[in-house]
Amino acid sequence: MTLSQRVFVVARLFAVASLGVSLVGCGAGQSARAGDSPQHAPVGSEDSGVIHQASPAEMAAADSKAPIAADKALLYVNGLGCPLCASNIDAVLNNVPGVMWSKVDLAQGTVQVALGGPQHPSPHALGEAVADAGFTLVKVDEK
Repeated sequence: MTLSQRVFVVARLFAVASLGVSLVGCGAGQSARAGDSPQHAPVGSEDSGVIHQASPAEMAAADSKAPIAADKALLYVNGLGCPLCASNIDAVLNNVPGVMWSKVDLAQGTVQVALGGPQHPSPHALGEAVADAGFTLVKVDEK
């Protein structure tokens, strides 16, 4: 990258930041766990996406460290609200060992993942990846 290109990029970032626009996208990431605080500025927070409710048993199952037995799973995720959210969570989930592909449904606030390889990931591992992307995994349905 040339010096003039770097200057342009820095100037654009400064201009966007000075307007108060989040570079994260719609501001995803407000955690649903008690005591946690939002990970990003509340530009859109979870209000811009579908909010899922889960029973204590479903939430406990989503934190299980046992590998998922099925070849597919449906993840119910709070905070998905825009195409950038979908891109962020796809990128993170596709780097989890055992995840073959993922498909985000913004309208439903879900992510379908296909699992394969020598060992499937656990719901806990998927939840960690979802949290790394700035979202909250609420429950997991094995398909």
